[in-house]
Amino acid sequence: MALAGRIEKGKWTGRYVVHLPTTYSEDEVAKAMPATLSAMRREFGDAALVMRQLLERDATGALPESRTRADVGSLHLACAKAAGLLAPELVLARGAEVLEDGADHVIVRVAGDLSQSGPSGGLLYGVHYLRKDQLHTFKQKP
Repeated sequence: MALAGRIEKGKWTGRYVVHLPTTYSEDEVAKAMPATLSAMRREFGDAALVMRQLLERDATGALPESRTRADVGSLHLACAKAAGLLAPELVLARGAEVLEDGADHVIVRVAGDLSQSGPSGGLLYGVHYLRKDQLHTFKQKP
């Protein structure tokens, strides 16, 4: 699960995504047990604070310009087989701009085409806040 925000101004569209730390099964979501709902509420509240900080930092120019790029892979970016063939573990956001490489998280800006579906651009596009334990690939490039 993730909290996503979309901002449009003229022809510009920005998307910001904060990926929640817990992965829930279909069964957990369908049963909506009180403990599950409580955890979701807490995580969405935490994600909303992170989202607000991302938006404010970007709006004020406090989100640093990228100086490095990386190939980034996470099941949070591609959670199904691409075109029904390619395993999600093989789908990478290639050459993503690394805006912040923190102790336990990364913030990356991924190019993409919003008119395309899934890993062709629609899911990948935007600024993503990911915990490092959500990454299966993070290869920085010189």
